[in-house]
Amino acid sequence: MLEYPIAKKTDGNNGFFISVPDFPEISANWLADFDSEHQATARAELREAIERRMIANQLLPYPNPSWEDQTIALDVRDSLKVAIYNLMKTNRMKRSDLAEALGWSTRKISEALDLSNFTRTETLEEALAYFGYRVQIRLATIR
Repeated sequence: MLEYPIAKKTDGNNGFFISVPDFPEISANWLADFDSEHQATARAELREAIERRMIANQLLPYPNPSWEDQTIALDVRDSLKVAIYNLMKTNRMKRSDLAEALGWSTRKISEALDLSNFTRTETLEEALAYFGYRVQIRLATIR
């Protein structure tokens, strides 16, 4: 999973300000601690920021290593979609190019990359294999 670090600063009024350094367009003020409800809101904002950048045809940043103790994690499928999208961008491929290479329709590529669309893991693995990558699962302890 891709985990983007959160920068958190107190605002002096018992609340705090959060931002995501890899996505400067994401920031918010909250009056309570960064709990699971705020985590879900931040994840939704992260997904929206990724979708906006995809629409704008921009390369997506991978998380920068950080000393921050909190992160916003994309789920596994969204992380794979970001990887495929970035591989397409770095290889200067359009959706139609990848569709032709895989024998798929352009619509199937668009649906596979859509963060709001459920895509089978096998489909994403097939696209990654085209670029010479495979998915590995690694368990990590919860911070």
